[in-house]
Amino acid sequence: MEYWQRTNAGVPTQRGAWALLGQLWGFIKARGAACVTTSGRRFLLGVTAALIPLVTPPAAAQADALNPGSQSLDAEVAEHRRQYQAAFPEILFVTLKGGKDWSGELVGLSVLLGHQPRSLDYEHPQHLRADLMDLSLARLRLMLQHRAPSASLFRADEPQGWAENICVITLDPCIIASDDAQATAHLLDLDPEAKARIPARFRLDCDEYLRFVFDHEAYHCLSSLYGGPQPRSFEPLWAEYWHYLSELGADGYALGMHLARRGEVTPFARNLQRIRGTALYAGDIDHWTYPALEHVLQRGPASFRGLTRRQIFEQAEDIRRHLLPDYASYLIYRRAALAAMRRLDLPEQAGNGTDVHLEGVRADPGLAEDIARQAERCRRELLERQPVADGEAAAEPEESAEEQPVPALSP
Repeated sequence: MEYWQRTNAGVPTQRGAWALLGQLWGFIKARGAACVTTSGRRFLLGVTAALIPLVTPPAAAQADALNPGSQSLDAEVAEHRRQYQAAFPEILFVTLKGGKDWSGELVGLSVLLGHQPRSLDYEHPQHLRADLMDLSLARLRLMLQHRAPSASLFRADEPQGWAENICVITLDPCIIASDDAQATAHLLDLDPEAKARIPARFRLDCDEYLRFVFDHEAYHCLSSLYGGPQPRSFEPLWAEYWHYLSELGADGYALGMHLARRGEVTPFARNLQRIRGTALYAGDIDHWTYPALEHVLQRGPASFRGLTRRQIFEQAEDIRRHLLPDYASYLIYRRAALAAMRRLDLPEQAGNGTDVHLEGVRADPGLAEDIARQAERCRRELLERQPVADGEAAAEPEESAEEQPVPALSP
């Protein structure tokens, strides 16, 4: 609770804390009460008793009851969390929604983390543990206030029977996936007028998008635990390199999960790739994950059929290592992406002051041309209603096959 004690965060909303403790009780119920020590049970009962007078006020509870759409989306998130909990029992997955209840959620999280937790996302010496936790929780607070999706992995201090590795996912499904138009607008970083021009057949299915976002964020926790934290470095663009590497893996993993569930290349998969292909138009070089999505689609659904989540994660790791084997390859990509943006008449968005760090980096005109061509094609298809490439007729609703039940992944 160091961060909470050292900051003036105001009076927490206990509704968020109560919701988070409810997740913990659900985890304990699933694993069996025997997993919790006697002192741990006393601890949880004491905390629960302290929160009973602070439960959601009746008015807020009635508001939730009158919003069945919100309840349905929350139930969907809870089911995704349950599936990941079963697949990775060494990790405690918790989800926070943010909004007006963000402060209470942080209080509840502090109960789970204990007095001296540490971040598993970044390599750091022991004497910087508390400072990094402050920064990590401050970032988490920002994500909750803005209700933005994110993921963080922490190592709890003396967990009372629950997993010591805690994956914290911030995700409000009502903000990102209440309908297809909202799901598309959430991922597509273009102006509202451009978003309104997107044909209905190129919009993202909101149910599939919610699953995609959860898988994407869960990947970041899996990567920190199984792949290791982001290493320390004094390279000037190290943070950007690691961010892009992580996004390649996260999108590759989430799309692999989608193909494993559906067993076919769906319109959602193609539309997702189109939207990610337009990232350069928003100046977002480190979210241009088109190559990773293309690799997944080239492997095809058969490559993911019957695989566990851990095995799909390993495939995503292979893809990102192939696309971006080292820091030097990222610099070549970044220079090519900036050149592609200039070719697309986006000079005002290119560079962002990083050109100075690319002096002496080998130019790759062929890569720049490929990036520009793919980005322009994706934007044209989305906004100008141009014919799609051969073999993509499945994007037309009238030609798509009837949706099949999603096969269960192996835990």
